[in-house]
Amino acid sequence: MGSSRAAPSASTAPRSTFAREARGGGRLVRLCRTRGYRPPLNDGDLKIGLGSSAAVTVATIGAALASRGVQIVDNKSQADTITREELFALADEAHAVAQGTRGSGIDIACAIWGGAIRFRRTPGTPEISSINIPDGLRLTFVFTGQSASTGELVGKVNALAQRDPVRHGAAVERLTEIAGRFGAALAAADVGAAISAADAYGEAMAALGRAADAPIVTPALAKLAALARRAGGAAKPSGAGGGDLGVCFTADDESTARLRTIVSEAGDGLQLVSLHAPAVGLSFEESAS
Repeated sequence: MGSSRAAPSASTAPRSTFAREARGGGRLVRLCRTRGYRPPLNDGDLKIGLGSSAAVTVATIGAALASRGVQIVDNKSQADTITREELFALADEAHAVAQGTRGSGIDIACAIWGGAIRFRRTPGTPEISSINIPDGLRLTFVFTGQSASTGELVGKVNALAQRDPVRHGAAVERLTEIAGRFGAALAAADVGAAISAADAYGEAMAALGRAADAPIVTPALAKLAALARRAGGAAKPSGAGGGDLGVCFTADDESTARLRTIVSEAGDGLQLVSLHAPAVGLSFEESAS
């Protein structure tokens, strides 16, 4: 994470100004939902679900702050600085207003922190920390050929919480428990346990979808999970589900190669996607000119 070297501006309260604009749907939010904007991370006319709207939101706020001489710091130490946590709060609010609903916020966090992170949404400040992916665990991303609407899926799940809070609570509790198992497996570098937890999480997402009458695990995602099991791995929706990307987990290069062959031969709109996670999230760089 770099620091901004833009010339200081006359503004002395940039954070409060941007917070008001984010809450009120002002200029900042209008920048984040520019009419006619098409994310660059797409497949023709289809978005593939890489969180580009969150990345654009973070970059827009970062550019606006840099123009006022505000630097990103790890710990609040002086005026005209902002911590990643404060930046997350601004971007999360702006993204929720622009999108029309509030998602998990993990796409915002990934754009700010970069790399592989552990994210846990809490009533206060989310818990965000860097994690290491075990050397033996391989991730393969597959586009399902269908774009998803996160807002629609979140709306259906919220509706379930209103009409049947007990069923909703049980589904979320199950997902939370499995996520904890997955995190523990990563921390212990237990690749087998991580793959098992990923498989269980995909099944739990499907159960939530059935309860909420929401297509969280689409037929394409269900097929991908079955294909991954054939290769000795697991697959689950990436993000809210409903299409977009699926993420597959395998234990070694041989299993990964087998998985990629199986997916390539499967057809039905499944497309392998090559990705990597940059270690640096939002950073300010001076132009060469």
